[in-house]
Amino acid sequence: MAARLQGLAGETVQEVHVQAMTSANAELGRLNTELLITNRRLATGARYFEAITRFEQELSDWSDPSAVMIALVSAAATALQRPRVAAFGLRDNASAVDVSWIGRTPEERGHVTQVVPPELTAWIAEATEQLDALIRPAPRAVRSLLAPALNLSDRGTPWLLPICHGSEIAGGLGYVSEADERARLEDEADKLRSFLACLGRALGRANAQAAARRLSEDLAETNRRLQRMQVELLRSRTLSMIAEMAAGAGHELNSPLTVISGRAQMLAATLRDPEAIRALKTISDKAHECSGIVSELLVFARPRPPKLAPVDLAEVLAEVRTEWLEHSGLTPTQLRFEPEPLARPSEGADLRQTATVLVDRDQIKEVFRELLSNATDALGDDGGNIVLRCQVAHQEDTLEVIVEDTGRGMSPAILQRAFDPFFSHRAAGRRRGLGLPRAYRIIEAHGGRIWLESRLDEGTTAHVLLPRGESEN
Repeated sequence: MAARLQGLAGETVQEVHVQAMTSANAELGRLNTELLITNRRLATGARYFEAITRFEQELSDWSDPSAVMIALVSAAATALQRPRVAAFGLRDNASAVDVSWIGRTPEERGHVTQVVPPELTAWIAEATEQLDALIRPAPRAVRSLLAPALNLSDRGTPWLLPICHGSEIAGGLGYVSEADERARLEDEADKLRSFLACLGRALGRANAQAAARRLSEDLAETNRRLQRMQVELLRSRTLSMIAEMAAGAGHELNSPLTVISGRAQMLAATLRDPEAIRALKTISDKAHECSGIVSELLVFARPRPPKLAPVDLAEVLAEVRTEWLEHSGLTPTQLRFEPEPLARPSEGADLRQTATVLVDRDQIKEVFRELLSNATDALGDDGGNIVLRCQVAHQEDTLEVIVEDTGRGMSPAILQRAFDPFFSHRAAGRRRGLGLPRAYRIIEAHGGRIWLESRLDEGTTAHVLLPRGESEN
């Protein structure tokens, strides 16, 4: 009766049991399959979560693009479960690209920064419009870029996973696989997209911060240059004002000094008292000395306009060094000349490779003699060294001469006044303090720059920038 009511009429108990077991096994198999799929998804999610967590932990808020790339390949190897992964990341100005890679051993890991290859730039311009593909066979431009990092001799296809930031390609992950990675990664596509988006945001943030640091450094350098230019402009105006005053005073003093000297000589000729004659000679000599000072002031106030001509700067420096060795008593090892290996004008080399400048040869030699004189005085009796260098400046249209000594150096207060007329920090046997101001005015008249760097008890370095000139070939 129970069998009929349940629709099992005509079936034996054994058949009913078999049907129940079959149904239960089918349900159990379905549940097991769902459980395996769920476990696989959970494991995949845990893998990507671990990769992102490790990636975030290896970075700070101010990590630069290179640090991001090194952490990125490590996280990608964990997320993608590949033995060897390489990646590239574009710098924000797209003029440089970081390439990082990771393998099974520490020897298979590395990072380089290089210029963006033109073929990669061309591919990115085309690929930006095709960002929907999660993974694709690596194009030739990417294979060439990542070839040193990936073992392309391995069997399989190089695959690329583009990393995007916003609507633009920021980089990419690459590895070699024999399988069709598009099918293999289909089940984890959502998690992979989230992972790649995280990498893209990190690259974008690092590039933005690097750009902000560069902008900050550029602003700081601009401010420093502006302050330096303001100081130089003020110094130039001050020197011009003092020069005008000196010129006026010089003209006014010359006549009285000539009268004093002449009258002293005339009076001495009429006297026979030796003591009176000696006193009048002293008056005449001092008047001549004052006249010399006035002449020096006039030279400082109204320097002769430079007679510009192409000059081999290295040759001039060698001449000045030879003259100064004879004059100062320094040994050749104490006064060295270290020019850059620049070509001579007679060799017909490109102007950017020569030491040719457009200057007044005599005036420039006067400047270098003054700098060597100050450097020699700074050495004192304790010895030390002076080095003359001639090199290409940061601006390719100028050459830089450096006069570096290991002498006593200057304090910041003295350094600030080094180019002030009539200033000298030497109490005994002091000169009139017109040497460096005169050198400054000469270099200024040549369209160049001169400045000093010094530390007390460490030495002083004088920098002179001079414009290049055409050689007479």
